[in-house]
Amino acid sequence: MKTKESIQSRNKQTTNNSLTLNNQTIMKTKMYSISKKAFMAVAIAFAFTSLLKAQLDISAGTNTQTPVSEEREGNTGTYTASGTHVAGDQFTWEVWADTPPLAVEDGAGTNMISSGAGTAADPYVVNWTDDLSAIEVQWAADAAPGITNTNGNVSVQKRLAVAAGGCLSPIQSWDIDFWSAATASMATADAAYCSGAAIGGTVTINLTGAPDDGVLDGFAVDYTITAPDLEEADGTSWDGNTGVATSNAGTVTIDLPAELIDVSLAQAGGTFTITLDRMNDDFTGDGTIGDDTFVITVYATPDTGVIQSTSSLTRR
Repeated sequence: MKTKESIQSRNKQTTNNSLTLNNQTIMKTKMYSISKKAFMAVAIAFAFTSLLKAQLDISAGTNTQTPVSEEREGNTGTYTASGTHVAGDQFTWEVWADTPPLAVEDGAGTNMISSGAGTAADPYVVNWTDDLSAIEVQWAADAAPGITNTNGNVSVQKRLAVAAGGCLSPIQSWDIDFWSAATASMATADAAYCSGAAIGGTVTINLTGAPDDGVLDGFAVDYTITAPDLEEADGTSWDGNTGVATSNAGTVTIDLPAELIDVSLAQAGGTFTITLDRMNDDFTGDGTIGDDTFVITVYATPDTGVIQSTSSLTRR
């Protein structure tokens, strides 16, 4: 009896152990299956996210265009990857400027910014998009016009469709210098003098835009002087004089006469007027003129006449 019980007991224990091992194996298989599924889900999500996110792959190399492009602040420009493309080619773009751009759009006016702040440290990113070989960027307007440039950049990378191998192009990077619009405006206030009084000095004109690189004629301002009833003491007339004032700084000056004498027969005085006719900076095309005139009013020398007396005696 003891032998039978012992055998039955051992058989029962063996059966229990076998069931335990089988359960453990099943649990491990389930846990492995769950972990594998979770891993696959994460991998798929990561791959999907990577596909959507535009990250310029610097391992593909970078081509930087030279010389640097120069544009006006506040300009809206279209930037095109000019290579040969086929339908299905994908493009990703990055855009930044010292003052972040206002918009990055496709040709239909659709906002293409997917992330970023538009700064050099955190550029605007345009995700991989089929056939987006050109974008339109609206750069920010000039916050503080002057004669120094600000900076920006447009970069693009191309990826072939998966069916074509999915290969990446080198990054094309285009640096941009932004300049204020070309403007000129009188900075010196109008003045008034008596006929023959000392004048001298200069009139100052404020300038904005792009000066020359190391040459003194980046800015050119054409002007005309009218002073029909006024001359200098030596008879020099300024009436009808024209000139071009040049500068490479934020101001330019025009010389004034030493003095002005009223020579009109009517003795009514006169005006000396400098009129700005045209200006441009180092780029083609005329700029904008603000306050375009400077006027000196010259008052005629008063005529007192002779002194008369009511008590004067008259000799015979």
